Amino acid sequence: MKRTWTEERPPRIGLIMWDHPSGWAILEALKEYAPEFGLEFVGHEVVPLLGALDTSVEWIRLSGKKPDCILCYTYAAGFVTCVKDAARLEIQEKGIKLFCGPVAIDEVILDIVGKDGEGWLILGLTATNIETDLPEIGRIIEGGQKYRGFAPEQVPSVYIGGWGHLGKIMVEGVRLAIEKVGFEKLTGRAVRDALCTMTNFDTGISPPTTIRNNRPLLVDHVRLQQVQQGRIVPVAEWEKIWEAPWFKEEMKNLTP
Repeated sequence: MKRTWTEERPPRIGLIMWDHPSGWAILEALKEYAPEFGLEFVGHEVVPLLGALDTSVEWIRLSGKKPDCILCYTYAAGFVTCVKDAARLEIQEKGIKLFCGPVAIDEVILDIVGKDGEGWLILGLTATNIETDLPEIGRIIEGGQKYRGFAPEQVPSVYIGGWGHLGKIMVEGVRLAIEKVGFEKLTGRAVRDALCTMTNFDTGISPPTTIRNNRPLLVDHVRLQQVQQGRIVPVAEWEKIWEAPWFKEEMKNLTP
């Protein structure tokens, strides 16, 4: 928002969140850090963790506060309701940009919401199934076609981020632990400690990952992605999470 902002006033941001500890954590973070980033936080609305059948009131109340963007932090069935209601109420047509959390919109959700998902911005953690120039994405798409009958555009993000990226990191953590303590002494603690020595490990799915005690991230880069013509596509460059001021502040008390 800040990089493309041209008006003199600060951009205004609102939050729709699910009633879950992760949602309340996002709320506290927005309240604390919005001013630091030059944003004006205009308010929030809470929707149920499960069984959100209608979110019209929440969208109407929050959009009435004239935000420039709304972060919708909820997932799964409740998120589908949010997307459908936002489309029916033409929230984007009011000039409000819509953001969601990592993998809130994936190919499974897009199959349900269809064109109502167009234009949504996503905090992306790994490559998308449209990036077939990456060899690892090609292999995942091939596996999806062979074992599940997926067309390339149907391969879910969880295949890429979950089984691809995170799966490789977990296996590498076990390998590093065995290398350090031996198979006979392999424990969960040994794997955890080994993971925190991982340096520039390249899964072929996102930028190389470095993990430390004071940087406990299995994915340490993010970028914006967007739903365009029914596909999730990258619309920005990768950025290092651990270089962000808010992350440094949150992590400063952890053991180096």
